Amino acid sequence: MLADELQRLALFAEDPREAIEWIAERMTVRELSAGTVFVEPGDAVNEFLVILAGEIHHSRPEDKYGSVFVRRTGQALGVLPFSRMKVSRGQGRAVVDTRIAAMDARFLRELVYRAPCVAQKLVSEMTDRTRESTQMDEQAAKLQALGKLSAGLAHELNNPAAAVGRSAARLRELWGDVPAPVELDALERADREEAMEEWLRARAMDEGLAGGLVEAGISPEGLSEEELRRVVRDREIGALTREIEEAAGRISELIHAVKSYTYMDQTPTREVDLVEGLEVTLRIFQHRLRQGVTVKREFAEGLPGVQGNGSELNQIWTNLIDNALDAMEGMPDDERVLQVRAFGDGQTVTVEIADSGPGIPADIRSRIFDPFFTTKGVGEGTGLGLDLVRRIVRAHEGSVRVESRAGRTMFAVRLPIRRTG
Repeated sequence: MLADELQRLALFAEDPREAIEWIAERMTVRELSAGTVFVEPGDAVNEFLVILAGEIHHSRPEDKYGSVFVRRTGQALGVLPFSRMKVSRGQGRAVVDTRIAAMDARFLRELVYRAPCVAQKLVSEMTDRTRESTQMDEQAAKLQALGKLSAGLAHELNNPAAAVGRSAARLRELWGDVPAPVELDALERADREEAMEEWLRARAMDEGLAGGLVEAGISPEGLSEEELRRVVRDREIGALTREIEEAAGRISELIHAVKSYTYMDQTPTREVDLVEGLEVTLRIFQHRLRQGVTVKREFAEGLPGVQGNGSELNQIWTNLIDNALDAMEGMPDDERVLQVRAFGDGQTVTVEIADSGPGIPADIRSRIFDPFFTTKGVGEGTGLGLDLVRRIVRAHEGSVRVESRAGRTMFAVRLPIRRTG
């Protein structure tokens, strides 16, 4: 009986049976198979809907960042009390086999009086819906602003970096390529430098030339001090030219990383290479990883791409890696280990990000995904990182779980290769 099914839902649990039966009598039940689109942008909206079982995703075509509103069992959608919505702004799709109960919106006025608890919850739901929509609009605006800023910055940096690289390469060509330093172990190098210093000292020559001469693999016999100085100078100029060229190359690589991270000049929803996204994100964190963190990568070969928004997925890896590095802050360098794994099963791809920190206390583990919950000090964290991770994962029809104990905390993000939406 529909009234029994409704009353088992939290939305209807507090109103009298009579009111629930009145609502049930005015509802019709519909079955939606996975992938069914039941509303398109511009369609008239004139029904109050309740999800009896299943999950529905609602997306807007004008949102180029692919944001998705997710509604699950027990939640309401469609027209709500006091709502002024007349037409749908987006597309509604069942992502799994779903059952919904629908009631004509003209009965909502009477529902408010017959079931005041339901009405109160629906008004709260409408407020949450508005807040969620505003948050997603703000997030899209921030991503758009970041994309524009990154595009301008990348363009402005790339041109001079490329010019520096070309000039350094040309200078090296004109000066002549300098051989790489002779490979010596520390003991042999020290012995040779000591012998070279003695040779120079015996001839009242600059002992500071010893290191450069040994590095060049040059035997000084038969050379004047001026010739020795020229050899060392040539090597130093060549080495500096090579350093400039390598530095310009690193700048270009960072610019490429920023462009890849934000997916500039690419369609937001596309086939995303998760391994590439993880590598780019790790590159963005190089300034922190160099401070004594050991990174262990385990990427399965031949992983397929997943359909999704690459920029949003990179936000997931950014938040999880940032939290992992924060968790290991203050630990000895030889104990700070960041492990990043990616593997698949043919239908999904799982990414695991683990740290060797102290672990998440059991009494707060169930709250870490709550909005505004943070264990960081005032001004250090907003408590929105893991909430954002969960929302993006859900929008990609995936799941996220955490395992934590002393010495190891691991977040596992599981994403379908193909989305139904």
